[in-house]
Amino acid sequence: MNPLKLKWALGMFLAVATVSGGVYGWDDMEEIQGPATGANAGEGFSTCGGEIPWPFQVSNQAVELADGERYLLMGQIDVVDEKAYFVVDLERHAWLKGARRKANPRYPLKGESINWSKYSGKRVRLVAMAKWIVYRDPAMRGYRVDVILQSLAEPAVASRPGAGAGATRRPKEH
Repeated sequence: MNPLKLKWALGMFLAVATVSGGVYGWDDMEEIQGPATGANAGEGFSTCGGEIPWPFQVSNQAVELADGERYLLMGQIDVVDEKAYFVVDLERHAWLKGARRKANPRYPLKGESINWSKYSGKRVRLVAMAKWIVYRDPAMRGYRVDVILQSLAEPAVASRPGAGAGATRRPKEH
């Protein structure tokens, strides 16, 4: 390999490692986040609960759902005044627990409320894509971003109110 290309590649690697906070292997990550337990043991998954972006597992920060990204979320479906909402479980997904989300943990659901009414009041596991809607807000004299969720699959209903992501109703086999 050309020495100039090697220096350039090494320089880029060092720049990325510096910006990202270093280079970590799986052993290092286990030391930082603690040993995996239960269903997550040995699989390299977060023990923090939910689809957590890695840097936020070890720091006390909250984020919002990213536009166009897919998420697996636990929460409850509410249908109010012919509008459907997903009320995210902020205990399970603590990484979403910002000031705005604490005040209003509801995300509007895309689609007709009649389609969501059979899940109203039930705790579900939802696979969804986040969509941002940006609009001008005269009251704030600026712009506002609202996040809606577009379901990518039928929600899985939890078998009991406090059940985790793995406890869902399965159809009876005959």
